[in-house]
Amino acid sequence: MLDSRAIIGALIKKFRLEHHYSQEFVGSYIGISQRDYSHYENGDYDLTVKLLIRLSSLYNVNIEDMVNAKELRELYKNIRFYSIG
Repeated sequence: MLDSRAIIGALIKKFRLEHHYSQEFVGSYIGISQRDYSHYENGDYDLTVKLLIRLSSLYNVNIEDMVNAKELRELYKNIRFYSIG
């Protein structure tokens, strides 16, 4: 099963690293703690639209470009999902 939180988390981490930002800086910019931001990157929390808008502002991209289908497909190929059974 596709874990959308993990994929979105990997995507926002990719943007952060490409811009050489710390989790603390990004968290502060979008109004949350570094610890909470880390949970978003790790796929522990669902990213809200409000935070997605703030992230797109930080990276100066529109939301559609930030989460475009091609980018998500590439990330999906690189994330391993394990099922328990």
